[in-house]
Amino acid sequence: MAINFNTFNKLFQPTLLELTDSPEQFLLSLSAPTIIDITGESPKRWRVITTLLHGNEPSGFIALHQWLIEVALGKLTPKTNLRIIIGSVEAAQQRPLFSQRYLTEGVDINRCFTNAKELTHKNGYFKRAQLIKQAIDDVNPEAIIDLHNTSGSGPAFAVSTCCNTEVLALSALFCDTMIISHIHIGALMELDFSGQIITVECGGCNDLHAHKTALKGIKNFTSVNDISHNPNTHPVNVIFKPLRLRLAANTTLDYAKSNTKTADLVLKSSLEKYNYHIVFKNTEIGWLNKISDEMFLLIDEHGHNVFSDFFTLNNNKLTCVTDLKFFMATTNKHIALTDCLFYVVKTITL
Repeated sequence: MAINFNTFNKLFQPTLLELTDSPEQFLLSLSAPTIIDITGESPKRWRVITTLLHGNEPSGFIALHQWLIEVALGKLTPKTNLRIIIGSVEAAQQRPLFSQRYLTEGVDINRCFTNAKELTHKNGYFKRAQLIKQAIDDVNPEAIIDLHNTSGSGPAFAVSTCCNTEVLALSALFCDTMIISHIHIGALMELDFSGQIITVECGGCNDLHAHKTALKGIKNFTSVNDISHNPNTHPVNVIFKPLRLRLAANTTLDYAKSNTKTADLVLKSSLEKYNYHIVFKNTEIGWLNKISDEMFLLIDEHGHNVFSDFFTLNNNKLTCVTDLKFFMATTNKHIALTDCLFYVVKTITL
């Protein structure tokens, strides 16, 4: 599929005709990544929302479509100008709609914002990432929300690289949990902007509550005048420094109720049920048919593989060494192999 990486569509105050009758029709009407600008009550102030950086994470897009319809009907006016940036349109348009994280011949654009040296063979995606960054910088926003879905089912949470009053206030507009991450993977969230940026994982892409979470958060984000002094804010639980459990290259993976011996690692098909819950010590989460500590990568902030501090390989079973908490555990084999199996922390700070 030929892609023009230099092109962004631009819409200003889209009409009901332009928005079409459904998010799916609206998606198919777009010929490229799209910037939508909406005028607010304070026209010198801007906020930004990005969505569909991953084509299979539709909650932000679906919620924004509904919000834009209410704006077009005159039912809503944001407190500030709002810039909406719709990212991986081409991937989202692949059939079935919202099924492809990124194109088969492409790369994950949310790994392209800070990894220029690694992308010489896919420099178009890096160029698009820089255009998204520029579109944000151009309006000097006071806050940025990047809307996503989790790889598996689970409740919503926010992610940031820092912890301060503004970040917690932004998180509280969408959910009650904030993860502070030190992991650098080239994501939009890792960049410095004029205002604070957070990622919001609205829940699983097939979870109806995820769309509702996104819409409620968008309405909160656009209707409050001063985010840091929102009288309706609520306490946010803070979780520090999760790690990503990944598999070494050329490791095979499968999911099943029991060990089918169809891959080097077979994880429980019910893995997603652990998302956001405590997974207790000695819990068995999978089986190994190729015994090797080097199969697993759990790299800490110092570059050390700390897999053995979290898990053990005992009698061909993958077992938790201590009480853990999982995030974004998925049974999507492609995502698990190309990104990570899940995020994990030992301790929770409230």
